[in-house]
Amino acid sequence: MKNTLIQWRRHWSTWTIIGFGILLFFVAIFAELFQAPPLPPQEITKMVQNPIPSAAIEKMIELKMTNKNGTFVLKNLNPNYESSGPWLMESPQKTKVKSGIVEKIIKSLDSLYIRNIHRLEPINLKSFSLDKPSCEIKWTHPLSAPLEVKFGLINPIDNSLYFTFSDQKWIYQSTLPEATFDQIGLNDLIDTHILFIQTDRLVKAEIWKNPFDIPQISIIRNNDGWMSEDGQQFKTDKVLSFFERIQKMKSYMILDKVESENQPSLQELLIKPAYKLVFTYTDRLETYFLSQTTDHIGSLKFDKGSSFLFYSQGSPTPLIISKEYLFSLLLKPDDLR
Repeated sequence: MKNTLIQWRRHWSTWTIIGFGILLFFVAIFAELFQAPPLPPQEITKMVQNPIPSAAIEKMIELKMTNKNGTFVLKNLNPNYESSGPWLMESPQKTKVKSGIVEKIIKSLDSLYIRNIHRLEPINLKSFSLDKPSCEIKWTHPLSAPLEVKFGLINPIDNSLYFTFSDQKWIYQSTLPEATFDQIGLNDLIDTHILFIQTDRLVKAEIWKNPFDIPQISIIRNNDGWMSEDGQQFKTDKVLSFFERIQKMKSYMILDKVESENQPSLQELLIKPAYKLVFTYTDRLETYFLSQTTDHIGSLKFDKGSSFLFYSQGSPTPLIISKEYLFSLLLKPDDLR
């Protein structure tokens, strides 16, 4: 009985080894038949180049960036759509974009150096955190369909970054760019000089004072320069001097995070603005509101004392401006004649 058991165990071990060998044989055959064909050298060379063509970022109509700090929509006001701008933020706050920031983003996209490539497969997307990107940048080019870059994992060991580009079927591993895309926020994008008046496209500028029955002043373009609502001619140099003066208004704080106990005080200021600025352009309408002056919102005290809130229609993030700039708006039609 004992000898029979020993023989049975020997046979079992032998068949187990044979079965395992057969399994390995079929796995090897399967891998040989179904593995992806090797890429030709010229194709590999092409893929390790930056997949974002320089021509695709030289001109932009609009740029949209989404990261942990929110979604920011920027519009290019340059008549030829050159990336140098100037740029206007459309959302979340309509205001002037800081000079040079978009150029820095574009330069960073253009200078990505590819270290490696990986197949665009679900397991790789998840492994490199591209299923939940840390940043997405989408832009519209005058001569092509919208383009998009999605950034995923930053590898701290070799300081590399993983990203995908539009319809490319690869995941690219690159050097870290100069701009930290996932960290960019309102403070990086918003110019402290909050207004940019594009006089070459401006049709009408209006200042309204609460209760907003009639405008305090209207500046309307005509063939001879600028005129009032009733047709009285303004002096061009005085009009341009006024535009230059109000463009010097500077914010010193972005009110993007307000404690819940201070929200009632904030809403009270927002629903009862003191002034309204309306700029009618050939291609758009811009409306801004200025609140009553105050030195606090609830328990939040302002660093520079008496100030007012500056915000665009529907914006959740007002800017705080020192009261001294409010005098720029105290204008009568006679001041421009």
